[in-house]
Amino acid sequence: MSDLVEVVAVAGPRGPIREPLRARFLAGGAAGQAVALCTDDPAWGMGCECCELRGALLAAVTRIVADPAVRRLLVDVGDGTVLGEVVSVLRSPMLSRVLEFVGTVGLVREEELSLRPEVAGAARPLVRLRRAGLILVQGGAPFVARVREECRDARVLPLDGGLEVAARVLSGGSRGGGHEVVRSRPVRLAGLEAWLDALPDEVVRVDGDALVLEWPSRRAVVRKLGGRSEIRSLPRDGLAETRLWAVSTRDGVAPKEL
Repeated sequence: MSDLVEVVAVAGPRGPIREPLRARFLAGGAAGQAVALCTDDPAWGMGCECCELRGALLAAVTRIVADPAVRRLLVDVGDGTVLGEVVSVLRSPMLSRVLEFVGTVGLVREEELSLRPEVAGAARPLVRLRRAGLILVQGGAPFVARVREECRDARVLPLDGGLEVAARVLSGGSRGGGHEVVRSRPVRLAGLEAWLDALPDEVVRVDGDALVLEWPSRRAVVRKLGGRSEIRSLPRDGLAETRLWAVSTRDGVAPKEL
């Protein structure tokens, strides 16, 4: 696996679910491996309107990843923060040597959204999630259909398993509950891409390293979150076999052999 710190952004209408979700994320893995920061927390210098978000977020992330114990970072995007600005910072070349941006998860609960005042622009909480790769929704079927209609570019799935499933998706393999895919022989790059495309909808996250025939002296770093996937070539660093970890939103749903 990569030595880079994995970072996932979580966004959506803020409500009581976010704090226990952060707690479960922090509980995964060894002590000190996971850190969470909120973009509207004054402790990180981003809670004041006079602060420039990009510079403050860049400085905060740089300080966090300087700790060699940190392996995973959760960026909790506040309601007043533009999601696109956060993603732009996390993908910036200045952080590419220390950070591996996995993607953005939107978290929406029907009961929380229904409590918001019915005023002009009330749909904005959903509109701002359109850049998310995956949106997990708690609510009835009509509400799930509404989210799918307003966020067509994201993979929208009902969240039936509550916080534990959401924490599993955010944390990747560190919380268990996933499926390991191991292959000793290299696979063709096109075959790896086809395997990712053919995964069941419930398999929403894949992380790991793969051996591909086209890159005999390098490794393929695989990242998938929701409907978006990425394969990058990096130095092989002694990788002996393909080892991927797939996370599903529903128990019993596993990927096919690669």
